[in-house]
Amino acid sequence: MDFEVFDIETINHKDGTMVPYALSYTKKNKYIYHVFTEGGRDEMCRHILSNFTTSKVYYAHNLIFDFLLLLPGFLNVGSSYTWVYVNNELYAATINFKGKKIRFRCSYKIIPIKLADFFPFLASVPKLYFPYSSLNK
Repeated sequence: MDFEVFDIETINHKDGTMVPYALSYTKKNKYIYHVFTEGGRDEMCRHILSNFTTSKVYYAHNLIFDFLLLLPGFLNVGSSYTWVYVNNELYAATINFKGKKIRFRCSYKIIPIKLADFFPFLASVPKLYFPYSSLNK
């Protein structure tokens, strides 16, 4: 089975809430970066359900963070899920939506070190700019 990778970025508000605002993922040999301004978490989950395929496994390098942050959005749009959760560790999850199954896995369980240490090239790739100073919340 082929695989892709994904990551989400969050905004941390002063009241302690954490809101996902950007999603990056690979699609074959391309990098996709999408910023969500209106619907936030639910919009991001609808985007994932529309753009991720059942023939791939999607890896995140700390799946428990990304998946638990997105889970309420997946539930809000009518999805169900199954997961492999052992000893407070999330190894895998599957989102089920209208007959479609999106599979997620945790790459940290395979490579239990920082990605920058495993693949130093990643440390030299700058993240895209986000105008944090313009946020009101």
